[in-house]
Amino acid sequence: METAKKKNSNAGMTLIEVIVAVSIFVITAAVFLQSFVTSSRINKKSNVYLEATTVAQNIMEEVKAKDFVDVSLAFNYPVYKDISTGRTAMRLSFLSPQLGEYNSGAMQVKEVLPASDGSYSPVRLYNRESDSELTYNELVSVVTASVISKDGGITYKFNPRKKGTDSSKYYFELTNIKSGLDSNNSYDALIKFDGSQSAGYKEASSVQSDLKNDYEVPNIVKLNTKTDALITLKENQYFKEFSEQFSDVRDENNLPLTEDAIQEIYQTSEKRLVIKLERESSGIVNVSEDFSIENSNYPQQKIKVTESSIFRSEADSELKNVCIFYYPNYNSTSSMKPLDVIEFENKNNYPVNLFVVKQKTEISDLFQKENAYKMNLTVTEDTMKQKNHTNWYTNPSLYPGVTKLRTNLGWNIANNEKVNNQVNLLYQDLNIPPHIVKNAGAVKVLDANTLDNKEAKDRIYKAKVMVYKSGAAAKGFPKEDLVVTLDGAKED
Repeated sequence: METAKKKNSNAGMTLIEVIVAVSIFVITAAVFLQSFVTSSRINKKSNVYLEATTVAQNIMEEVKAKDFVDVSLAFNYPVYKDISTGRTAMRLSFLSPQLGEYNSGAMQVKEVLPASDGSYSPVRLYNRESDSELTYNELVSVVTASVISKDGGITYKFNPRKKGTDSSKYYFELTNIKSGLDSNNSYDALIKFDGSQSAGYKEASSVQSDLKNDYEVPNIVKLNTKTDALITLKENQYFKEFSEQFSDVRDENNLPLTEDAIQEIYQTSEKRLVIKLERESSGIVNVSEDFSIENSNYPQQKIKVTESSIFRSEADSELKNVCIFYYPNYNSTSSMKPLDVIEFENKNNYPVNLFVVKQKTEISDLFQKENAYKMNLTVTEDTMKQKNHTNWYTNPSLYPGVTKLRTNLGWNIANNEKVNNQVNLLYQDLNIPPHIVKNAGAVKVLDANTLDNKEAKDRIYKAKVMVYKSGAAAKGFPKEDLVVTLDGAKED
């Protein structure tokens, strides 16, 4: 009996015990395997969401940091050549590492418009072959892109969307973009800007409510000859009259000066434009112009042109705007003695908007010329009548002038970036010598609001960045492919 017991005690596991043990192992392994699979899925989904959020933030930060015109330019002409380095780069800087993918066509950057079926179609850009003979007004009716450029984005004009259901609304598309070069995931993005009235305007504004940010200011088409005085100086204005003054002038070899030599003298001469606004006792307002060209090396050859009746108001109307359009002399680079001088005399303190607008010239190095350009702008008023304060100049911000200055001086018209010290702005009274307030003080007195600021401060754009799974753009951005949405507002 003891022997039997020993045999039993040495016996192995029964079949039932093996089955139970294996079942427990299988169940446990299945549970762990499922948790691993679930964890992997969660990690993958979290990584997708994190990368998509990074993409959305990159887009939002960049577009909020740019002027709206630059945003439009970046999506219509994404690549540019950096003048300082000679290298090609993306206008959206966070995409520059993916320049190779853009050049290969794997990544796309473009402006789009919504179609009736819910999809988005590319806008119509300027076409050199078919559009070269069209005027700017004709181009506006043909080109649906928000910028018009004839040279691939080197120079451009904003083309505002003014009509239809998409008035003041803009749509941009990115396809196959990554959060970084080490990312394995690609995404499509749709960016919407809503600048319509429903998006909201700033209440505090020093500009007229009907002048919105996406319109050129002043709009020449809307100028009224009964209420607006228009002064335009052409390129090489009065050069013919100036050159005639040198008919008897000889060079060091006793030969008549060549036209090129006279042109050089002309380009290094001071050009002074004086606009005088006077209100007569009858209430009639008269605006006159004096224009002079003088070179200190040739004091006898100066010319002066006087126009006594540029504008004369009618009995049933009043002057609202004085608009000066001129072409800068880019030889004017000295702050101490600039060659371009504009003076506005408003001795009767007549309330008026003064627009001083640089015109763009077709030169290859406009960007550098604009950065080096210097000019003088002086506004004169009768401060004793307007301020009623003998010491107004000690704290000029408390005593604003009646002239309101609107200008694009101080901005590089080649790329709409701010330029420091481009204009020496003076505000003065009629005393001899006059009391003068300069630059920052004069800006406050004249309530100076640049044309670019007028465009940038009137409107609030609602911005929405939506990031989708890769391939969503081709399918019309279906909701089921949406990964993340980022909302914001762009004051522009």
